[in-house]
Amino acid sequence: MGKVYRPENVYCKSFGFARHKLFLPLLKLIPMSDEGLRQRIHELLQGLPDKFTILEGNIPIDIQLEYFEFTKKIKEGLDTNSVMPEASDLLKSDVTVPDKKTLLCKMASVPLVEAYRGIESYSKNPDPGLEQWSRLALLESRMFLESYLTDESRVLISTGLGGRDEKLRCFFVGFSGMNAPLTEGQQTIIRVELESAFEKRQAELEELTMHTFYFTAQCLIPIGVEIREFLKGIIRECNVYGQFLRDNFIVTNVKLLQEKEIMSFLNLMNKHDSCED
Repeated sequence: MGKVYRPENVYCKSFGFARHKLFLPLLKLIPMSDEGLRQRIHELLQGLPDKFTILEGNIPIDIQLEYFEFTKKIKEGLDTNSVMPEASDLLKSDVTVPDKKTLLCKMASVPLVEAYRGIESYSKNPDPGLEQWSRLALLESRMFLESYLTDESRVLISTGLGGRDEKLRCFFVGFSGMNAPLTEGQQTIIRVELESAFEKRQAELEELTMHTFYFTAQCLIPIGVEIREFLKGIIRECNVYGQFLRDNFIVTNVKLLQEKEIMSFLNLMNKHDSCED
């Protein structure tokens, strides 16, 4: 079979803030032949310190990147003594959203309990458009404060789908072979094999949905697990019962894919197959 594109780790960027760092391992479409890139991401994840935090919940990657790039600039030459006198501006209705975004980043950059409490209070009832920004500020403030008080470095691992308890949340799509509808028996095999494999690797299957020509699974996978090989193994075990799934699949931790996006990928595979015939 010729070159087929599947989602895999492609990007990992670190931001250093005092004694804590951010890692953004994202999943996008790249050739599966790019072994060097996958190996680099794997080594970065394997080299994490014992103490790290995984961003929970879904915050779009573009907002995360905007926040951490912005807060990095804010920290350059920041007069920390001038921050807290401005903290009350968060609660003023006549202060603009851009000014509040700046203030949240400033408050997240000072290792003070009152700064953390101020962000925490605001994040419970933020201005429209600052819900996710305030969540990120609260998380950074907590990490910065912990790092300052314990004199230990902290690492934040951030993806579009988030994670929990040292596990990254992923969205996995498997496709039926030869465009044949998945039968009830095949759907049962998929469910059993997924649950069995996940239990063995301490992974969690949060949601499994069956469709006519594909299935989707939202799951939490331990950060040390090589996701591509893990999912390939599940497909392989399912196909012991009749080769009814394609070897190609989608896995991403950027966002939950919609049906239109999944069908577009399926049409791309079908077109590729027809060109080879």
